[in-house]
Amino acid sequence: MRKCLFFIIVCVALLVPEVNFGQALAATIVNPARSVSTDINPLKDAVKNVMVSIYPNPFTTSLCINVHNSAHINTSEFLFYDVSGEIVLSKVLTKQVNMVETCDLPSGVYFYKVLNENKTIQSGRLISQQ
Repeated sequence: MRKCLFFIIVCVALLVPEVNFGQALAATIVNPARSVSTDINPLKDAVKNVMVSIYPNPFTTSLCINVHNSAHINTSEFLFYDVSGEIVLSKVLTKQVNMVETCDLPSGVYFYKVLNENKTIQSGRLISQQ
């Protein structure tokens, strides 16, 4: 039972990398020998609140950033960080669909934030495969 639950959590985590599962998924083991109780309702709310789509992930030479809320066009900024926390790329999102060239970035794990009026509206992890 626990292996099956772990598999489901990992699959959801891979499909929705923008969600912070430490906050969105509350899993409580009631009795390790018998049953597991989970509450996934916050996850549904988190998926509904996705403000932008960023793809592909993993990426090679470019990223596509799709802004879902037209009110955020020209008021949002995409910040891209390396693992040391240094900003390696930033872009104001001026259109509904924005392309970001990433061919100069080495392979590895990166983190991003999308800011709107200096508040983080979305963050997550992206992987470069050059």
